[in-house]
Amino acid sequence: MDKGVVNGGFHKRCGYSNIEWVLDWRNTPLGDMYLAFLWMQPDELISDLRNFLETFDAQVDAVVDDRRAQN
Repeated sequence: MDKGVVNGGFHKRCGYSNIEWVLDWRNTPLGDMYLAFLWMQPDELISDLRNFLETFDAQVDAVVDDRRAQN
């Protein structure tokens, strides 16, 4: 991730707990970039996925529900 994205809090919103500033890209279309590698421990990832699945609400749009009910 680019510094601006990290500074904007992307890693916190997505649950990444570790940041390593180790990527140095040269001569890209956006110029030279110093990037972070965002990662989490396997147990953190499993916990994060479990929490997501437990709280995920797959509510279908009401318009779609209404359309199906009329058939």
